[in-house]
Amino acid sequence: MVFKMKDEQSGKFYAVKCFTKEQEGRAEAYREITKELKDVSSPYLVSIRYLEKELFVDTDQTTETEFPVLLMDWVEGKTLDKYLRENLEDKHALEMLAYRFSQLAQWLIPQPFAHGDLKPDNILVHEDGTLVLVDYDGMYVPSMKGQKARELGSPDFRHPLRTEDDFDEHIDDFPLVSILLSLKAISLNPQLIDEYGTIDRLLLSEVDYQNINKCDVIKHIFPSEDNELNRICSAFIIILSSYRTVTIPTELYSCHISLKCLEHFFDLGEKYKKGINAEQNGELSVRYYKIAAELGFTKAQYKLGVCYRDGFGVEIDINKALLWFNKAADQGDIFAKHNIGCIKSTNNPLEISVFADIVKQAGILLSVNKDDIEAMSILGICLIYGNGVEKNEEKGFSYLRQAAEKGDSNAQAYVGFCYYRGKGVEKNKEEAVKWFEISANQGNSSSQRALGRYYLETDDIEDNKKLAVNWLKKAANQGDSISQRLLGICYAKGEGVKRDYNMAFRCFVESAKRGDIRGGTLLAYFYECGYGTIVNKDKARYWYEKSAEKGEPYAQEALERIK
Repeated sequence: MVFKMKDEQSGKFYAVKCFTKEQEGRAEAYREITKELKDVSSPYLVSIRYLEKELFVDTDQTTETEFPVLLMDWVEGKTLDKYLRENLEDKHALEMLAYRFSQLAQWLIPQPFAHGDLKPDNILVHEDGTLVLVDYDGMYVPSMKGQKARELGSPDFRHPLRTEDDFDEHIDDFPLVSILLSLKAISLNPQLIDEYGTIDRLLLSEVDYQNINKCDVIKHIFPSEDNELNRICSAFIIILSSYRTVTIPTELYSCHISLKCLEHFFDLGEKYKKGINAEQNGELSVRYYKIAAELGFTKAQYKLGVCYRDGFGVEIDINKALLWFNKAADQGDIFAKHNIGCIKSTNNPLEISVFADIVKQAGILLSVNKDDIEAMSILGICLIYGNGVEKNEEKGFSYLRQAAEKGDSNAQAYVGFCYYRGKGVEKNKEEAVKWFEISANQGNSSSQRALGRYYLETDDIEDNKKLAVNWLKKAANQGDSISQRLLGICYAKGEGVKRDYNMAFRCFVESAKRGDIRGGTLLAYFYECGYGTIVNKDKARYWYEKSAEKGEPYAQEALERIK
């Protein structure tokens, strides 16, 4: 129960919250919340004090007579739901409400704490339209890490899979986007609240979250011509689909998510994988690829397979890589088929014949469309290496060059290699570097690694070594095992970067985990000598053995030494 009280001396009003039932851990929780918020200055929050044994109750129903209260600044305003319904005829007020809530969301999401029970009743709107959050019973603060949630909030504004174990700074993410989606949609079409809303919620309900494929309001508003609403709806779907193991039914999206929206998810995956206009982030990249992939977007299925193959943003899992490559291959993706062929032929040389079908398909595609870049690239690669077709380096280079000139970063990388090694064309390091740079700037990890190697091997100039480290870091961040090993060597030698055996050790760990034989040998050597780690002969022996099994001569010699 909340009462409005006035300090007669100052004239200031307060809200005094009295608790009508016991809640285990409440006192300690409010101590932590008060401690966290006392240094937070924000118009979105009110000051609070938890006063124990503040309220005296004369009663014979219990031996307890003194009870706690929560003292807060009084906030004059209307609940968000009431304000919304009173302004349905005022389009500007509705637009400003959605905008101000989006500002609140952008402030709250990165905070180390979370409100825990976001719903219209706990969001007050001042007379000037500004917003403030009230009721902090379910709040999470960093000192509560590992605890269980004391309450879960309204079912109509929480994720359908949230349990008491889900208690961290991200518990507000879903309700924030769900509320924002409703507010934005209503600002564009106020009649939606009468058609889909009820007195105690906005447009979406617990039932909608659990049966999103049958959700009429989502079908009504998405896709929409309004780009901002599309982005909000996309964010809602991302959070709903990526939370734990929830998968949005494909049936909904076959009709209601446009190809452009799936391309948007794919582009976000590319952005965080390649570090283009953003920091590289493997987990985010995989998250966005996976959403588009699960909804049937072929390119995303292929890229997700690459992530599982290379261990970018996820643990290396060749079976999952093959699963996604096969899904993409079933839809005709040549690169996915080529990867399946590479994996199969690595495990079984007899499987090399699988490339013959790829070459055949590439030829058919080119006969239909002479500008098919993917077909040019694959056919060029197969001709260079003689996979599924008689080797013809000159012809292979010709196909790759055509695809490279049309903007294919993979083909550009291969053109660079052809110039560097003299495959199908005369050796020309200047041309090689030119193509590597074009491809690397598009985020191609093979080209980034090639540039790193090139600058390491050029004259012993410090600026070149720094350039090498810069490119190797970019490739290593994409899970390139050879780049991780080369970067480790740079740290070990102090080339282009300050010598740091701890960083070198970490690089060799990543390289070895991803299957690089030489990376495994160097990791074993570091364990043997105690560089960047504690001496551990057993781990040294383990990694020497793994490398020796694959024919690494130094590892075989080292095994004799440390027996």
